Amino acid sequence: MVRGERVIAWWPNEKDWWYAGVICESAPDEIEVQYDDCNRATLKGNQVRPFNIGVGSRVYVRWRGGESYYPGRVGMVDGNAFFVQYDDGDEEWSSVSAMRFHQADF
Repeated sequence: MVRGERVIAWWPNEKDWWYAGVICESAPDEIEVQYDDCNRATLKGNQVRPFNIGVGSRVYVRWRGGESYYPGRVGMVDGNAFFVQYDDGDEEWSSVSAMRFHQADF
């Protein structure tokens, strides 16, 4: 993994949740990630994964940018926009900055 690479990374304050970000620095034992919300964390290599989110990916998204996350799947991708089909039948276009990913879904 190299500086500037788009990734999803574990967030240390939330046991099982991962968020989108970019690698700031990469060393053999540590990777510094800046998340889309501008927070940063220094992580081990197994706590960072390539950004491979696409059609069919399981996601948890803030419906209409609100505070709560709801489960769904990516139905379409158009550049940086993701069409989310929620488990309850709702749908919307969203951005990865409104998403998080559960470790159990990897």
